[in-house]
Amino acid sequence: MKKGITCIKCSSFLSPATIKRLECKVCSHLEDISSSIMRSITEFKLLFPGEKITTSTIYDWCGGVVSQKSIRRVLQENFKPVGSRKSTYYILKK
Repeated sequence: MKKGITCIKCSSFLSPATIKRLECKVCSHLEDISSSIMRSITEFKLLFPGEKITTSTIYDWCGGVVSQKSIRRVLQENFKPVGSRKSTYYILKK
């Protein structure tokens, strides 16, 4: 299995287009980085339900296509952080 963020329309791998968007080179679909990251987090949770969600695990899962800073921002906006610094992981907000 290859790591990376796939296109929601054609399932090809996305690549950076601008600072805030990813582009599919096959079908030219553009997608916001935030929604791409959230989709990747959902896939990761579905495939690995027992694994902790951390910035570095999601960065690795996304294949390094987006920055760790962007991933951390999306995680902080949508999840509750547990711990601090390198040991921080995220759980769903209630």
